[in-house]
Amino acid sequence: MVAELKSKIINHIQSVENEATLEMYYQIIQAIVNADESNNWSALSEYHKAEILASHQQSQKSDLLISHEEAKQKLKRWL
Repeated sequence: MVAELKSKIINHIQSVENEATLEMYYQIIQAIVNADESNNWSALSEYHKAEILASHQQSQKSDLLISHEEAKQKLKRWL
């Protein structure tokens, strides 16, 4: 289960080409790592908290997810 989730996260991030979006993901991940280290959710901005919660909610909807192969096909013209 953990390996599958890691794979989904990696595949999603690899499919993103927009630098601003990647930067946002990086900042969110860093905030999570820092929060885990300090256990301080309050250190996150309201924007980042909302983005994390929204991402989590979306990740629970299987109809919004696509396979890695499907993502590669959709992005083929840009690769």
